[in-house]
Amino acid sequence: WVKPWRALNLMGFVFTFGVGALWGAQYFRPELYATTQPFLALFFLMFVTIPVLYALKGREPGKVDATLLFGTPLIAFPMQVALLDGERMPLAFSALAVGAIYLGIALWSRREEKLRVLAQSSAALGLAFATLAVPLALSARWTSATWALQGVALLWLGQVQNRRWPQVGGVGLQALAGIAYFASLDYVDWSGVVFDGHTLNLLLLALSAGVCAWLFDRRHEGLRSLGGAVMWAVASFWWLWTGLREINALTLQTDIDFGALWLGFVALTAALAALLLRTLDWRKPAWWPAVALPLALPGIALAHWGDEAWLRQPDGLLLLALAAALVL
Repeated sequence: WVKPWRALNLMGFVFTFGVGALWGAQYFRPELYATTQPFLALFFLMFVTIPVLYALKGREPGKVDATLLFGTPLIAFPMQVALLDGERMPLAFSALAVGAIYLGIALWSRREEKLRVLAQSSAALGLAFATLAVPLALSARWTSATWALQGVALLWLGQVQNRRWPQVGGVGLQALAGIAYFASLDYVDWSGVVFDGHTLNLLLLALSAGVCAWLFDRRHEGLRSLGGAVMWAVASFWWLWTGLREINALTLQTDIDFGALWLGFVALTAALAALLLRTLDWRKPAWWPAVALPLALPGIALAHWGDEAWLRQPDGLLLLALAAALVL
């Protein structure tokens, strides 16, 4: 409180949450919630305040302690998930509360120029948790989306401050988000519902990886970068998984066959890529139309194999949509 002491701050952070995690794993029971929740909230607020003081009194005024700023919600929110045992609405309100705290910090710190980076970082975190509140109300398995969105904010902060390790941490969080998603698959009860909370999770993962790719390429003034290529490939993977999942659900809910729905998805993908190419001075979205054409050919074959008369039915309009999208 009196002066900046980053080593002490980091030691306090590691041991506070380390001891808390060990105790929680061994001894926490639901009946202890009322006496445990206040401690988690207190520690969260304490380590949210410390980066603010560090930015005010640090050796370099305005410099942000990214480890504590991003590490605190990264560790505390999964603990909150464990305390609430995955209850959806309490988790949604928890995400709203966290988002309000960071947005409040952003509004307060924007008054001083030396706190500009802190304001921008807090605003990014606040918007991330406010965004998470909606899907959290639908599904409680959102640790992966939390990490993915925070990874975007951490990568951006590292680029703003020209520091390598926050950028590495942002990419690492994208990888951890993918691992967390795969780990949660055993707990997903999917019954073929179209566009449910699970789909929103996948879309957030795709969006986060895509924004990371754009940040990397923007750093290189639109030229090719290895980081941008890798993250765009990851974003394309999540988007493809989303499409296959929705197509499978629609085949269970409607009479449209897989091949026709696949053509519709390819058309949507190509049209979205065309929109991105017109909106952003960025080359990566051109990958999608380039891949869309060869992927469309199996879809046409599957649709014809499923029903030779499909071109004379409303499903055949998807071929026109595909042609228009690829022309774009």
